[in-house]
Parts: sequence; structure tokens; C-alpha cells
Amino acid sequence: MRRFLALLLIAFCLCAAPLQSAFARPTVAALVQPLLVEIDERLAPLAQATLKADRRLKSKLLAARAALVAAADSTDDLVALGRLKSFAGKLAKAAPRDPDFAALFATALDGFDGVVAELRADVAARIARRAVPSAFAKSLAKLDAAIAAARKPGLAPASRGVKLAAAISNARSIDKALSKCPGVKGAFGHGTFSALVDTVLFAPKFAAAELSVDAAGTPLVLHIDGYRYPYEDGTIGLTIAQSVVGVTTNVVYDHAAGNLFGDYNLGGTYSSMESGTLTLTEFDSVKRRIVGEFEFTARNGAGTPVVVSSGAFTICDFKVTVVP
Repeated sequence: MRRFLALLLIAFCLCAAPLQSAFARPTVAALVQPLLVEIDERLAPLAQATLKADRRLKSKLLAARAALVAAADSTDDLVALGRLKSFAGKLAKAAPRDPDFAALFATALDGFDGVVAELRADVAARIARRAVPSAFAKSLAKLDAAIAAARKPGLAPASRGVKLAAAISNARSIDKALSKCPGVKGAFGHGTFSALVDTVLFAPKFAAAELSVDAAGTPLVLHIDGYRYPYEDGTIGLTIAQSVVGVTTNVVYDHAAGNLFGDYNLGGTYSSMESGTLTLTEFDSVKRRIVGEFEFTARNGAGTPVVVSSGAFTICDFKVTVVP
């Protein structure tokens, strides 16, 4: 029982750890709530305990409850992990091999399987939108293998908890790789930028952005660039123009609506956007980090069309400029 609880509670914390993706996940407090209810039900008849054995059980349950509440109140995953481990040890002393607590953990495992499925769907969708999705093929295959192992029929609860935790860990690793912000640092930030230009990969070494804000700090205009050096070797520029929409996440900026502009430059020949969309999946003007996806069609002065697809960028430490 002790080993089972400890292993499963590791899965608890991994589930609660933040990912870059945006879907809702259960908090530590939500995960431990059924256990808290069960402990309170056990404590109720012991409120006026007089027998030594009952008083001893009450003391152990109260100790387990205190550790559980401390874990639920924690906002730091590492702190929560330590407190949940403490709870597991105290509960094992109070109710070893208790079938009711075991049933609650088994039900929780079913919920964690659903969380893993959501994590997998999220990272798979983000990989599919990359210009070179095959770069993540091995990582996704490893995640699928971990999920399959956790769903093996007849698996003991303790083993299932460990394997679900491994799957969550794999998903977090993929998320971290998708969200990393490498690149050459400069005054306008650094990061990754890629797209297919007429089906040919464009993955420049440099990525940069500049956010214009008013005196109150309200975001007004965002300029994004992915470029090679020298610039004539290839540049894609994108601008979210000032509008009533502002600069925010989960809004589809559209050239047709007049709030998105862009161009592609190769060898000094500029092709200006005729149609296109851009969505910011992450935007933090304080931490200065943006993540987004885009596609557009452009045309140069000679009338030659250029199709830009599967565009994605992650840029950190971008420049913020206050405008009057």
C-alpha cells in the first residue's frame, strides 16, 4: 500500500506541473479532494474517541489529513511532491491496505489516463503543424509506447501508476522541446522560426520581435521576423497591426480584416501578403515570450505568387517599446 501510494502520488504532481499547452488540467487540490472527503468520513465517528486504539487511529488520520491539506495548498510542484509523499507515508500507517482508499486511487488512475490522452493529442497537433513534423517522430513514438504500456490489461495499480507517470514525463519532454527558445540572442530577442515557402523549408537562424505598448503598458502592435544573414538570403516579416482586437492569444488575425500584414524577401525581391492568418498560442509581455502559427499567400511586383504554409515561431526576450 505504501509503495502504491507513493508511486501514484508522483503521478499526481506530474499531472499538476504546468505545460505550455492550453487545455484545462486538474490541480493538486482537485486530485486530492476525494481522499480528503474519505478521511473526514473516517474522522467523524472518532470525534469523541475514548478508547486508546481509537485515539491512536484518530491521531494518525489527522496527521495524514494535515499533510494532504498542505499538499493541496501548495502552488509549487516540488513542495507539493514532498508533502504528498508525507501524506502517503502517514496514510499507510493509519489505513494499511484499505480497500476504500485503494478504490479511490484506482478511480484517479482512470482520470490520469484521460489526462495523458489529452497531453498526447495536444503535442501531436502541435507537431503536425510544424514545417518538419518528422523531427519529432521518435519522441512521439516513445510517448505512444509509454501510453500503451500503461494501458496493458491486468496491470497492477502500482505498476499502472508508474507507467502513467512515465507517459506524462514523456509528454512534458516533447512539450519542452516544442516550446524551447534557442537561437542567437540579440536586442530584439531570440528563438525558433520555420515555414514552408512553396513547399521548401525555410528555417532561418535568427528570430526576433518588437512589441509596441502605450504608456499604460497596453500592447498595441507586434512585429515578428524570421531571417537569415545577410537579409537577402531570406526573410519573413509579420505584423499584427493596431486594432480593437489588440495583441492577445487565441485570436485569428487575418489580412482580410486589416489586422495582419506580412512579406517574404529573397534576394531583394519582396512579395507582399495578399491573404493570410496568424494565431498567438502564447503571449506574455512581462516574461517577453510569444509562440504562434501562421500561413499566408504573397505576390511580388512581377505578379509571381508565393505560398507560405506551416509557419511556426517561438521567440523569447523580445523588445518592448513604449510609444506616445
